[in-house]
Amino acid sequence: MQLLSQQDEVGKKTRTTILRSWLLLYAFVGMQLGWFLRPFFGAPDSQFELFRAVKGNFYLDIVRAISEILGLR
Repeated sequence: MQLLSQQDEVGKKTRTTILRSWLLLYAFVGMQLGWFLRPFFGAPDSQFELFRAVKGNFYLDIVRAISEILGLR
């Protein structure tokens, strides 16, 4: 993108904002997808379950873990 932006300065800030927003969106989607695919990637000694009950999401579990670390819970 920087190579293209060197040639055309008009709209450089807009293109950079769009790219950063796109990357942030894909990061959030990727985190949630990784959370959802936990049965396929995890501890080798745990039992495999193809369909299991979904308990919350990635973001709620992170908040829960931080609150336990800080002793708020």
